[in-house]
Amino acid sequence: MQNFIEAVEALDRPLLLVLDDFEQNIPESAIDDGTLRPTSDAVAVLMALCGALAVMQQEMSAASRLIVTCRYECPFPPTLHLERLKRMNPTDIDKKCRLLPDYSQVRLHPQYGRVIRVADGNPRLLEWLLKLLQQPEMDTAALLSQLEQTKQRFRETILAKTLLNSLTEVERQFLARLSVFQLPVTRRLWQR
Repeated sequence: MQNFIEAVEALDRPLLLVLDDFEQNIPESAIDDGTLRPTSDAVAVLMALCGALAVMQQEMSAASRLIVTCRYECPFPPTLHLERLKRMNPTDIDKKCRLLPDYSQVRLHPQYGRVIRVADGNPRLLEWLLKLLQQPEMDTAALLSQLEQTKQRFRETILAKTLLNSLTEVERQFLARLSVFQLPVTRRLWQR
């Protein structure tokens, strides 16, 4: 790993490694008992990445960085900076809802209050559920009931599958082509 990072740094193209949804590496039993310990394989990979990056930063002031996103505060290596993200407060939820083109209609929907409760301050889930309210052919009451009975970590998956199944084949192909993209990150953000 160190050799790889060194080769990339030598090309003046530092890496931004993103391990998204790291909670997928936490067994259900560790979530239930509150220990939140990831699997040993995930810990080994994370430690190897952190170790390689630490060595490269000390030896050659490497600019490569690692971001790990996780829904839970599991025991991460001390070299990682923990940045807690809070759930959206009611004011932010209201702002997000008002950005909808049909906000006045959506707010009158009988399932609007349930959507706010089910989203539980999760901005992405709130967006998806609000869009769902704008689709009259969708049985939102049944879907919300299913989401209410499911743990938070699986809600987005259920909703994503439901929304994906409502797309035509052409729309699915279009979405698949859009799913690979590049997000520009300034050098200043890498050095944090």
